[in-house]
Amino acid sequence: MSSKSEESGLNEIKCIFFSEFDPEIGPLIRYQTPPDYVSKEQFDCIRNYVITKQDLHNRIINLRLLGLRVVGLPMSIDNRKYIRNALIFNLAFVFDEKFDGIAYEPIVEKMAYYLKKLESEEEFLYIKEKKSRLPDILKDMREELNKNGFCAVPLTESLTAHLSLGRTWDVPPEFEEHDVPIFYPDLEYLKCCERVDITTRQVMSLIDGRRYVTALASDSNIHKDIIKVCLKNLLHFKVITTVPMFQYSNTYVVTDQFNEIFKEDKKSECQRYVALIDTSLPSISDIFSILLAIKPGLTVKELYKRTHPESLGIDLFRLIQWAVMRKVIRRVHKYPVMKKTCTLGERKLIYDYCDGHYCSDKICCERQIDYSQLEAEIEEDELLVTICK
Repeated sequence: MSSKSEESGLNEIKCIFFSEFDPEIGPLIRYQTPPDYVSKEQFDCIRNYVITKQDLHNRIINLRLLGLRVVGLPMSIDNRKYIRNALIFNLAFVFDEKFDGIAYEPIVEKMAYYLKKLESEEEFLYIKEKKSRLPDILKDMREELNKNGFCAVPLTESLTAHLSLGRTWDVPPEFEEHDVPIFYPDLEYLKCCERVDITTRQVMSLIDGRRYVTALASDSNIHKDIIKVCLKNLLHFKVITTVPMFQYSNTYVVTDQFNEIFKEDKKSECQRYVALIDTSLPSISDIFSILLAIKPGLTVKELYKRTHPESLGIDLFRLIQWAVMRKVIRRVHKYPVMKKTCTLGERKLIYDYCDGHYCSDKICCERQIDYSQLEAEIEEDELLVTICK
């Protein structure tokens, strides 16, 4: 993927501002480029997340609010020469709210430490004449990063800021209420989460391959929109992927990637993942026999009765989820549709979901009903038929 970002793209830097704590006024934006991009009213709403309390110093802040995505790193330098014994500042990048800004976090962090180094060695921020160079620095930085994806901006005669985007990140897809997050089997991916926030850690502790977004929100007492943001970040770092809701009424079909399971690394990964007992791995031939028994129209409940996976030391739930993750099999979804249009007097709530765009998972989740209840509604209504795909 090209390192150049399109000027109109979501990943364009809309603004860079330097904020600091003024002993008389409080938190304020001292400089920004372009000028007045972030209004005083907007800043007043986010200032507590830009110039933060001490427990958030030296930590990336990634905030979406009022149509903006703000990525910054609050810094504090303790010294008695400052009026309140500390200099608190934040050089923040602003993007479109739909862009997660994660790719720029290393650049934000690097610039924060550049400024801290300059202040410690040359009083770059303490002396007004030196600090007044910041507007030109921020302007050049923004223009070069948007144009090229990298820049080399002189900060002083002896120090140049070399900044570069490792790559231009795609915006991860949005989560829906019925999506089920699940960790990849590769445990090394979890190293990407060493610096996640407390909320994300709480969400991670509930990810089990069964709970969908709405269930995660209910069980964690966290708003589902916040759940989606946490999951989107985990998806961005390839810590998780999504699978369909698991039910014993589900049906699956084998994909054209089935041969992937014959690779040695996939064999051992699958054995470890699906084993009922960690110290006793199931045979790969038994795993193959269960997967090969999957046929169109055969439910998981019927598959269980035919293959008796527990007697083979295999967790059928984990086998199904692993096979879906690795695209060895795929879920066959059911979509209720109407055979013909109905009169206004015949109108029922279920009809709002019968245009061919709502799968059964999504309908059950939005209406908060069981699948058996939905199935009964469809079977009892002569106007409805189910399409499987």
